[in-house]
Amino acid sequence: MSLNQQRKRRHLSDVTPEDRARWLTGLDSRNGDFCRYCVQRLVELADAPVGYIRCWPQRRCTSLQFTSTLAVLREWAEWKQNRPDLDDSCLVHLMFEEVDETRPPTIRTVAKRNAVPHKPSIIRQALDQLNATLKDAILDRHYGDDDNEFSDSEEDVGLVTLDREEFGARMQSRFAEVLEYITDTVAAAKTDFELAKCEEQVGRFLHEMRWDVLCLALDLRDPSSPIQAELAQSHPDGHQLPSGPHNAETWAKKYRRMKAAGL
Repeated sequence: MSLNQQRKRRHLSDVTPEDRARWLTGLDSRNGDFCRYCVQRLVELADAPVGYIRCWPQRRCTSLQFTSTLAVLREWAEWKQNRPDLDDSCLVHLMFEEVDETRPPTIRTVAKRNAVPHKPSIIRQALDQLNATLKDAILDRHYGDDDNEFSDSEEDVGLVTLDREEFGARMQSRFAEVLEYITDTVAAAKTDFELAKCEEQVGRFLHEMRWDVLCLALDLRDPSSPIQAELAQSHPDGHQLPSGPHNAETWAKKYRRMKAAGL
């Protein structure tokens, strides 16, 4: 029998008081991962008031399924905390309203529109004309060529050919260091909940790693970098440095412009 099937046989009364209180209060948590964790633990119980969904650790349900499940579980949790003595039959009447089948159906109505629209005022006409003028000005504005928007002959610097062996050798040590940090982080978790909390810390390691990759590639291909100078001395025939001055601040300036534009 799988772990999910074993949990499905459990009831809320079988859960320890500490876990029960943590799962029920966690439904109102602002931490999205912790909230999904609590929902997953509750829907796996045999007496859960909702059907089974899969929302943790990976979310494999629709937004509508998760939102409706969370809404029912929150109301159910409130009754379970305030009135643990109530059985399921009482909870049905408290949580759901009985439908009176003898009552005539509700008919939605829509307000009728006037057949003849009112003539707009002078102020409204002036505002509409100004709105149209602004739209035309925005649409007619020349923003330049998208492909060359961030191109600048004074900032762009040609790069030398990447030494793949050197790049791989230098990155192996950095990958090994990051892997050691990630291994220590996930190994320190004692429970599945603690392991889920490591997601942000592991993601931060990987996020920093991608910038290390780009910075190392720039150092190896930038003709004015110290690393490139060392490689040129050790391999005088294998590195042809293009001519032209380069300032490290120009690359950072160009990056900030592209970052601000959302690229």
